[in-house]
Amino acid sequence: MPQMDSEEIAIMHRYHAWLLMWANIWWNREMDQLYYNRDKPFQTDSKYLRIRTLLHEHFGDNKKVNKWILKRNPLLGDVRPWDMVLFGGQDKLLQFIEHQKAQNEIHLS
Repeated sequence: MPQMDSEEIAIMHRYHAWLLMWANIWWNREMDQLYYNRDKPFQTDSKYLRIRTLLHEHFGDNKKVNKWILKRNPLLGDVRPWDMVLFGGQDKLLQFIEHQKAQNEIHLS
């Protein structure tokens, strides 16, 4: 391995610092987008709208629907249904709701 003088080492350190700074800015920007978009409703997602419709038919008002969606559910593995929607589990959640609704077992508890 060739020997580097102090000037080359200093240039390399500045380059690494610059690279880490821009990587950190990019990472923070991506995390900010995820953070700020985490609670925005999925108005265009037809599966999410189907979930809300089924729950609204069962509970009869939006406050109860919101409470059910935001509360941890032990039947789902102690996960909030909203988290399932955020992380792409709409299909599983929709199937769960349809099954529970057929048996009339959807509860707010």
